[in-house]
Amino acid sequence: MISENATLHAVPETRTLTPSTLLELVESRAVNDTCRFTVLSESGAEETRTLATLLEGAGRVAGAFRASGMERGDRFLLILPSSFDFLETFLGGLWGGFVPVPM
Repeated sequence: MISENATLHAVPETRTLTPSTLLELVESRAVNDTCRFTVLSESGAEETRTLATLLEGAGRVAGAFRASGMERGDRFLLILPSSFDFLETFLGGLWGGFVPVPM
């Protein structure tokens, strides 16, 4: 029999949650500041950033899209070369609930 004065203690979740979207994966990895991402530009130059920095840029893009009047589910055409601008815009669109259409 359980006493009326018994205290329940929460058991910590031991299971690791698996990210179900690209954005969740990037967000989960961005917690570790040493996680870096490198992009090779069309000219062959390498640029490296942390995932946290990449997400900061994506947040700015999402905010700019919202400020321009875009609404969740709106599509946007994405015509950029392989670069951090492309990644920030793509992820920012996803983060804001928009649908990127890369060309």
